[in-house]
Amino acid sequence: YTGGASLLMRDTPPHYAFVGNSNTANAILLASSQDGVTWTQLNQSFMSNRQGCWDEKGVAAGPQPERLSNGDYLYIYNIDTGFPFHANTPYSYLGRCAIGWAILDGSDPTKIVARSTDALLIPELSFETCGGEKNKGRTCQEPLVSLCRTCTSM
Repeated sequence: YTGGASLLMRDTPPHYAFVGNSNTANAILLASSQDGVTWTQLNQSFMSNRQGCWDEKGVAAGPQPERLSNGDYLYIYNIDTGFPFHANTPYSYLGRCAIGWAILDGSDPTKIVARSTDALLIPELSFETCGGEKNKGRTCQEPLVSLCRTCTSM
């Protein structure tokens, strides 16, 4: 049961799939493939939520990683502050979703080199916040989707 996935198809295998676990929303899992058709789940959590950090309520897979000029990869991920959204949590100001980043090792993309200590994007504009749950459907589709507390752990 997944909450989305993104692929990293490299020039030479292995290729990787970063798969969101919507049962718990506390981790992005990894799968690998030699041919891009048959995938095997790896016995490791690629990225987990971090207690005491802006992404403590959960992480979700983002778009495919993009190669940087130094050979590493930029991976954008989402957070999930709870499903359904819990308005009275320490990080509820981040909304239902916010965006973070991680740098993946160019030689071994299963290794995280660096990770954002703050959210990159959070919902702030009226079409992102909906002006509250009662305005859902009038100004946007989902309230609080798109000031950050910092953390130091990876």
